[in-house]
Amino acid sequence: MNFLKYFIFISLATQATIACAQEKPLSNLPLSIDDVKTQRVNKRLVRTIQYNRIELPLLEFELIKAPDRELVHKIEVNSITITFDGRQHLLDFNERAAVDFEEIRIEGNEIKFNVGYTAATHTAPYIISECKIDIEHNSLSKPTCSLLQWGAE
Repeated sequence: MNFLKYFIFISLATQATIACAQEKPLSNLPLSIDDVKTQRVNKRLVRTIQYNRIELPLLEFELIKAPDRELVHKIEVNSITITFDGRQHLLDFNERAAVDFEEIRIEGNEIKFNVGYTAATHTAPYIISECKIDIEHNSLSKPTCSLLQWGAE
């Protein structure tokens, strides 16, 4: 009889725990975030937040003071400017058919990444550019980008 009481008690306790656990959200991260990475650069941390390229084509970079984990500076990359044909062109990630962020890396005091961009209203099928952001002591620069490829994918 004691075994039966014990079994009923454990069954009820387990079900209550499972029911409570299912009510809590699985994560505080928005579902639009695909990847988060943190790397040390000298006495600072650089956090890279990559959003879903279809839902929200956006990269965020945060400069964080270590060990306090205090946010020092943050930039959002939702467009870039590149120069080709002797003119500057703004590539707005909200006016695109597709945006791909590739090879996001830190080299020395620079964040480097490639952007693959297909314009929604442009005749060029695919543009690939290489971008860099300088990491200063208390700030991140705006991205400077150069054209790598213009043409077919």
